[in-house]
Amino acid sequence: MLDIKHCRARHRDGHGGWPDDDIPHNVVSDDKSFKSKVLDTDDAFVYTFTKPGTYTYFCSIHPKMTGKIVVQ
Repeated sequence: MLDIKHCRARHRDGHGGWPDDDIPHNVVSDDKSFKSKVLDTDDAFVYTFTKPGTYTYFCSIHPKMTGKIVVQ
């Protein structure tokens, strides 16, 4: 199962990626297990999830932008 919010992910191979837009964003996991650089238009961040679990994240530039990825 994959719960997507502000996120694009391919769950079959364990990779998730966050889309770009015209406003800079970053991706920081609540437990600090992953963090992207500031992403601008056409930038990408990819993280490989190696363990099942629920991974919550937010944009530290826009803290109300949050989401979660569920890896089974």
